[in-house]
Amino acid sequence: MPDDFEDGDDDAKASKKDKEKEETQPAVLKGVYMFPNGDKYDGEYSRSDEGVLERCGLGQHTTADGTLYEGNWENDRMNGQGKLYHPSGAVYEGDFVNNMFH
Repeated sequence: MPDDFEDGDDDAKASKKDKEKEETQPAVLKGVYMFPNGDKYDGEYSRSDEGVLERCGLGQHTTADGTLYEGNWENDRMNGQGKLYHPSGAVYEGDFVNNMFH
């Protein structure tokens, strides 16, 4: 059997796995969501298998009291680089892991 036939078969298998992976990952959408408590989120999000919206990617979340977070989201939590602005004027810029300064 020619070598290039085997390589083509491996490429087809890899392509099929990549396609299956893409189909199982939720689509990233963009929009604005107003929470019942008055908070507002403007940015990227996805819908879980259960149909729940989860913040992911880049976005801004403003609380009803004026606290603002701008940055990365993962699993509906502040994860990655971001800035947190407090109404008092205090600002934290840096890494977040599961909604905590890191």
